[in-house]
Amino acid sequence: MVTMKKLAQLKIDKLPVIATREPSGLFVVESPVLDIATQGKDLEEAKSRFVELVWIFFEEITEMGTIDEVLTSLGWSKVKNKWQPPVVVESSFQEVNVPARTQYAQA
Repeated sequence: MVTMKKLAQLKIDKLPVIATREPSGLFVVESPVLDIATQGKDLEEAKSRFVELVWIFFEEITEMGTIDEVLTSLGWSKVKNKWQPPVVVESSFQEVNVPARTQYAQA
């Protein structure tokens, strides 16, 4: 695990996170509001890696001085000097038909 440097900390309330399991058995944890994802052999490992990845993401944009630019481009807003992620208005499963070659199409 990466050693997390001592920096001032920003608390993010309600960071939207999605966890899925791939056909290979790997677990993927991602956040659409940060446009980042990681994986692990089990859900706990994937979640732990995700926390580390979020730390690295914020460490990098803070050190580069691009936090305002990056978060704004991802749809975040500053409310009372505190960053707020975009609000998830729906999370659902959706059936969609897409073009496919005949050998992949279902009857």
